[in-house]
Amino acid sequence: MEVKAAEILWQRSVENCGMRYMTALSDGDSKTYQHLLELDVYGDSMKIFKECLNHVAKRLGIGLRNKVKEWRSKGVTIGGRKEGSLKESAILKLTNFYREAIKEYAPDVQKMKTAIFA
Repeated sequence: MEVKAAEILWQRSVENCGMRYMTALSDGDSKTYQHLLELDVYGDSMKIFKECLNHVAKRLGIGLRNKVKEWRSKGVTIGGRKEGSLKESAILKLTNFYREAIKEYAPDVQKMKTAIFA
């Protein structure tokens, strides 16, 4: 549904309004972006998609939780109650730290990387 709606909006913007979308805020769904690239509505113009910061942090949390489950199925415990394990509270802290580091240093990619890896 998002893909079709974006297609209609992008095509209508030029025909009806004589304008072009320069930026789109996305939830991380690449299907819409790929579809718009294939349509090539604006010709060579670059379409810039920005992802919601909360969705980026959410994907980090999901990835960490999936790794804990994956290793648990192999018989290795990286999540648990003991000190230093990757438990839910640690995953929450990491996602919040990641979100804040991106938000604080957003224009400067190098500072953002340094803050994330600190």
